[in-house]
Amino acid sequence: GMKVCSLVGMGRSLNPRWIPIIIKELVNSDQEIQLEAINACGEIANETLVPYMLPLLESPAPVIKFATIISLGHTGGPIAEETLRSLTKSEEPNVREAARDALDELIAAGDPFHIPILD
Repeated sequence: GMKVCSLVGMGRSLNPRWIPIIIKELVNSDQEIQLEAINACGEIANETLVPYMLPLLESPAPVIKFATIISLGHTGGPIAEETLRSLTKSEEPNVREAARDALDELIAAGDPFHIPILD
């Protein structure tokens, strides 16, 4: 409980001083803590977090995989964008859709006049 609340606060603070703690919690065996660490990454939106998030895309837990995709869209940067573009070609329809949405968000953050990807 307290650790989860702390991670929420760390993310919302937007303070990069919390990055080392958030990175540590990305691999926590408690899925709720791991999920909040992923969400904190998206809140802080610091590109240095992207390489630490990428392995989570291989998680067998869909909630972890999809939270990571969303956080990559919030975080941005060239590695996140390249990863999301790759995921739009996934064999999993839900992954493709989540990646498109996250990629649209990432691009729109840099270009408010961006028209979303249409199928």
